[in-house]
Amino acid sequence: MFRLVGVLSLLMLLSAVRAHAHGAPTDPPSRAFLCSPGQPTASSSPCRAAIQAGLPSKEWDNIRLPNVQGQDTLKVPDGKLCSAGLARYGGLDLASAQWPVTKLKSTGFTYRATIPHQGSFRFYVTRAGYTPSRAPRWADLEQFLTVPTPPLVNGSYEFKVQLPLTKGDVVFFNPAVMHGAGANVTSDFHRINNLLQVSSAFGRTMETMTPELTTLAAYPQLLEIDDERTRENVIAAACEGYAFPTNLDFDPPLGGLAPPSPADTVRRAVAERWPIERLHKELDEHKLRRRGLAG
Repeated sequence: MFRLVGVLSLLMLLSAVRAHAHGAPTDPPSRAFLCSPGQPTASSSPCRAAIQAGLPSKEWDNIRLPNVQGQDTLKVPDGKLCSAGLARYGGLDLASAQWPVTKLKSTGFTYRATIPHQGSFRFYVTRAGYTPSRAPRWADLEQFLTVPTPPLVNGSYEFKVQLPLTKGDVVFFNPAVMHGAGANVTSDFHRINNLLQVSSAFGRTMETMTPELTTLAAYPQLLEIDDERTRENVIAAACEGYAFPTNLDFDPPLGGLAPPSPADTVRRAVAERWPIERLHKELDEHKLRRRGLAG
């Protein structure tokens, strides 16, 4: 699949070192932000139950726990991850399959810093098999990104994340380690690289793959995507975007410096709403044109 269908909520915990940091994820939104005044999701049954349980919904940016010093798993008990163990925010820990769902449209995450402080962020995603019918535990989470001291842009921290995607609904969780003075004592680090991106400037893979198959698998979804940026992201991930190597006798660069790539063919197919059979035929013919004399 080339889209993540459903993000139950982005949970928020602040682990602070002698600081009073304020903020929360807003895209995708935290449960606290979803339940804040003015949000259409504030009328959902889980938000109403959380507010009835005492949630200070106007203080959606104030879930902060001092003196954690990177020991989140020791300081915050299982089942209390959404509230950071703070009684006032205990309504956010309510287990329910009715928590509002956010469909990811990109891999860009936004954390609004209402009172910014220097700090680091760790991102987690729930493991396969987790269900929102129970409150998340640390064992339900898998860390996939650490971002030390990100820059503040227009009052927010912006993150581009590499997601370990699997089909289905997941919950994201990101403790932020904030500090106003002294060193950041977070010692654990987890790095991941997307080899499709880092292996070369053209995103060439380090292993053999068959882009025709991924292109044809993605094409029905491409026809349903209206957002241009999302569509281009899918094309970049699923289709061959490099025009070379090719046989210039049969595949000449007409009207430019390079012949059309398979990705260009897919863009034309989407624009003209080709049936998948025509796209399959065009890709086969394109492959024949690229063959060398020994092919």
